[in-house]
Amino acid sequence: MTSPPSTITARAVLFDMDGVLVDSGEHIILAWQRFADQHGLDLQELLRASHGQRTIDTLKRVAPFLDYDAEAIRLEEQEVELARELRACPGAASLFGQIPLERVGIVTSASRPLALARLAGARFPVPGVVVTSEEVSAGKPDPEGYLHAALCLGIQPSEALVIEDAPAGVAAARAAGMKVLAVTTTHTADQLVEADVVVSSLECVSARSGNVNVELSFSLSRPHA
Repeated sequence: MTSPPSTITARAVLFDMDGVLVDSGEHIILAWQRFADQHGLDLQELLRASHGQRTIDTLKRVAPFLDYDAEAIRLEEQEVELARELRACPGAASLFGQIPLERVGIVTSASRPLALARLAGARFPVPGVVVTSEEVSAGKPDPEGYLHAALCLGIQPSEALVIEDAPAGVAAARAAGMKVLAVTTTHTADQLVEADVVVSSLECVSARSGNVNVELSFSLSRPHA
């Protein structure tokens, strides 16, 4: 058994949003429950397919017989309405605030209106780089979103640290050639095995910024084999 590192240094930190910054799980389940009830679909299958994925990609996979463009719009309208009641995930606001905003990016499978609504609902400042579903041709696990964020921040992919909670997001970051810190808010540690470090909560993580780099320190991480 080898121990994971106790620190990771990066030029910038790229956050996933749902399940990392914003505790939106209950609202996502509610929106998908309404959709499942309306169309006679299995909620658990929808939820398994949707984690870390763009809504449009989930609908294409599980309900290709529907007008998925129209359904995606209706789902988003429900979620935007619910966003005002959101909270930050434990430790997320503190960690986010320890990193200069110009060294932060957000890469989410949500649309821009939904991302901005959720960030506002959970009271996060909006960094200059927020990559949303409209800006990529392929969602996670494709690396396009993370590569685009690195380009916008003016860094090499290898200089970025990604914080994710879903296997699709971890795979996207890995495919982009980035370091990955995973948090077990929506998936188990065994499902996030490809990350460099896995922690139970962002309460376990702190950041210190220098002139060039950001150093993240963490505890309670899962050893890697």
